[in-house]
Order: sequence, then C-alpha cells, then structure tokens
Amino acid sequence: MTNVVHLIDAETPADATEQMLALRTDEQPVICLGPPPAHTALPEVRSIHRPGGNSAGAARWVRRALPLGARVHAWSLAPAIAAVHGQLATVLSLSDATPLETLEPMPWSLARLRCPVTVPTEAMRQTLIDAGLNADTVTLLPPATAPDADRADARRGVRERFGLSPEAVVLAAPSELTAAAQHRLVCWAQAICHHAGSTAELLVPGSGPRQRNIEYFAATTGFGAHMHVCGPSLGRRDALAAADIAAFADSAPAGATILAEALAAGLPTIATRAADSTGLLGPAAVRLESSAPQPLARELLRLLDDADARAQLARRAVAHATETLGAEVSRHGRAEIYSTLP
Repeated sequence: MTNVVHLIDAETPADATEQMLALRTDEQPVICLGPPPAHTALPEVRSIHRPGGNSAGAARWVRRALPLGARVHAWSLAPAIAAVHGQLATVLSLSDATPLETLEPMPWSLARLRCPVTVPTEAMRQTLIDAGLNADTVTLLPPATAPDADRADARRGVRERFGLSPEAVVLAAPSELTAAAQHRLVCWAQAICHHAGSTAELLVPGSGPRQRNIEYFAATTGFGAHMHVCGPSLGRRDALAAADIAAFADSAPAGATILAEALAAGLPTIATRAADSTGLLGPAAVRLESSAPQPLARELLRLLDDADARAQLARRAVAHATETLGAEVSRHGRAEIYSTLP
C-alpha cells in the first residue's frame, strides 16, 4: 500500500476534513501546519511549526515529519504549498466549500504547484479550468462517505449525552460554523416552530469562530436550551445518526462531503440551492428558493408535523445515496493518483 500522510491546516474547510476522514486508513497519519482546526472531531494530529505563518517556510518541517518515501495528500492550498516547496510528492484535494477568493490569483496559485488537483464536483472542475488551470491536472472524484458504523448505537449515545429522549425530533445543522452557513436562520426557524407548538431539538456539531454568536442569538429567541452546539468532540456523522432531519441554510456551497453524509444517514433534508449548488441531494431534499427564516420554518413545520412525509423523504435519501455515492470509486481514483506521483 502506498505510504500516505494527510496534511491540513487551521484553514482547511470542515468539508475537506470530513472527506479526509472518510478516505484515510488508521495507519495514515494526519499532520497539521500549526494548531489543528476546531471545526471537526479529529483523530490524533501532529502539529508542526509554520514559522511566521509562512507555508513555504514550513517545508523543511514537513520533510522532517514525513516517513521516507511518503506521499502527501494536502487538503487545502497552504499545506500543498509547504509540501511542494519541500519537494515532496503531493496531491491537493479541494472542497467545493473552499472560498475561491482564497485561491487568488488563479490559476497561478495552483498551477505553480505543479501537482495534481482533485475536486468533488464537475462544476468546480470547470470553474478551475475556466480560470486557466490545465484540464489534465484537475480530476473529478465524487465525495466518499465513511464506512457504515452502528448508527443505532451512535443515535442512542448522542441522545443520552445531550439529554434527548428517544421520542424527540432532532434537527441537525451540520455545516461548518461560518458566516456563510447561516446557522442563525436555522435557530430562527426552530424558534418559529416552537412558537407554533412543534418542538425540535437542534444539534450543531463542531466549533468555530461563529459559535458564540450563534449561541447568543439562540438565547435571544427564548429557546436556547433546545440548541446544542456540540463542539469538536462530536463528529458530524454521529450528529447525523442522532438526527431525524438535516437543514442547510447556507448562502454558499455547504460542501459535497457533508451533503453526502446527510444522504448516507438517510435523513430528510431541507437545503437552499446555494448550499447544494450542484444538486447532489437530488430528489432527497426539500429545496428552498429563499434563505429567509419563514420558508425554512414552513418546511420544517411540515416535516415536524408529518411523520409520513419525513419517512418518504428518508426513503428517497437512502435510494439516492445508493445510486450516487460510491466510496470505492473515490478511493480507487485516489490510489491511482498516488501511484503516478514521482
């Protein structure tokens, strides 16, 4: 098996990190430039020095940290820069949740690396090619989801941890805690449902710079006790296993991996078109044309009050996941890329 080390930094999006966790094996180490991100539950991570925040300056530290002959799988631009400057065999995987302005100036920031790039959607691949990146260097690899775990056990454990009864209807908002994710709209819609007499507990996995803002806003609705920001100790897959509905109110792509995990969990899902810009959720999702709280609250109320509608959407999610999600395709594609690295 090819010797692979996964390289991240604090700016690696949660969606890319989730893809890394879905694909890596237990013997593949994770190394982070500087402190690791707080947005995702991670296995053991080794942090290495990035002098003055300079990615190229971290190259020799990356080289020292890698086993002989290892390939680097970088999950955001800065780790890829460090690896390439260290003259290491590198592949860069970009999430569609990556703000494209962080890749400016395109295509030079990517082309100068001279390493293969993978993306999870055809739309993102075309965006990079249109910006001038050589088509031969950009490979489409659809999102993989982690192998099935004991969802029933995870569901019981998470609900017990947060004091949620087996009968409670639980809503998960699994997007990374960023401004674009608009968790505040989900809190607002949840509060409207409570005022209408339909209760839902809200799970927000992960952590991030918007956490305190969201917690404060939830408290102002009067229903803050029904929102649970889980912190990085709870993984998104466990949060989705504990949930009955998933909601994505994002004003930008939520990330193909996180959307795919909601599908794989068999959850009825409400999503804005911006969150699922490429239509990955297909017929399994309720589409929102507006990111205002009222449309989200209306759809949430409908699902809270109609268990049959939830069950129908859940069946669609499972069927669509079976048809479209192929973890082995993604793993095989990455193994081929690893084998071609110098």
